[in-house]
Amino acid sequence: MALAIEAARVRCTLGEISLALEKAWGRHVPSSTIVQGAYGASFTNTGNNSKSNGSESEYDNVLNKVKQFEEKEGRRPRILVAKMGQDGHDRGAKVIASGFSDLGYDVDMKVRVSIVSLCKFYVLNEVLVVWPLHLTFICLHLIVFASCIR
Repeated sequence: MALAIEAARVRCTLGEISLALEKAWGRHVPSSTIVQGAYGASFTNTGNNSKSNGSESEYDNVLNKVKQFEEKEGRRPRILVAKMGQDGHDRGAKVIASGFSDLGYDVDMKVRVSIVSLCKFYVLNEVLVVWPLHLTFICLHLIVFASCIR
């Protein structure tokens, strides 16, 4: 850390400092592991999933719609949760991916990817929904994404 601070004092750029750190310790590779069952358990193990007045819970309703989709289409609905950019803050993407997984979706998660690689993945893998997580450039990414898949 002291060397990084000294490098900044002598006007090294953040990119130069990051590259030196990467050469010394390697580049961080984030895990895209999706936890399964965490959210579903909160609806099935508590009273949240109970039926009142003969109506099904919102959770049951979504599960049934996913099941209907699977019966009609011959596959589960597929969502791509994408964390674009290089900052590595992928916790939100993992939370969203886990929730959709518990609802019965096939979930693909891509972290630190470009919009071009997302477009390719979308087209090649019959993804129904793309959930980009990058607030600053979300509109630009969606416009570029839409033009890529046309």
